[in-house]
Formats: sequence, structure tokens, C-alpha cells
Amino acid sequence: MIHLAFPTDELIARIKGFDGHVVVTTQPGFWTVEDDTAYYYGDRAKQAYPVKKLVDSGLSVGMSTDWAVSPPPTRRQRR
Repeated sequence: MIHLAFPTDELIARIKGFDGHVVVTTQPGFWTVEDDTAYYYGDRAKQAYPVKKLVDSGLSVGMSTDWAVSPPPTRRQRR
């Protein structure tokens, strides 16, 4: 399952029921220049991509991104 942004506890339990035959991936933005989850998810942004919750649940978790590269920081970001 790709780009699993808001998995519910029920979904996590269902995926666990596939006994390792399903891998989930998330698309977190780790860098400030890519930190636009608030733009897409608004007030729910802090709950997006709960990587630790997925890993702690015992699921096979991969990281993914659509970004080819991170853009260079602007002068303002370097200060």
C-alpha cells in the first residue's frame, strides 16, 4: 500500500491479518523545504504519516517520496 497517510487502527489490524504479504509505504516530508503537509492536510497535518505507529504495530514499512531531489535551501533558510 503506497502513501499511507492516515491509517486507522482498524486498517492496521486488517493489514496485519495478511501475515506479512502486504508492505505499507509512507511519504513523509523530512526536510523544511518539503514540509508542506499543512498545505494538503490542514489541521490534521501532525497526524499524517505515523511512521512510528506503523513500525511499532509490526507491519513491514517502507519510505517513499515523489520528490526526485530536495531543492537547495534559499538564502532565508540558510540564515
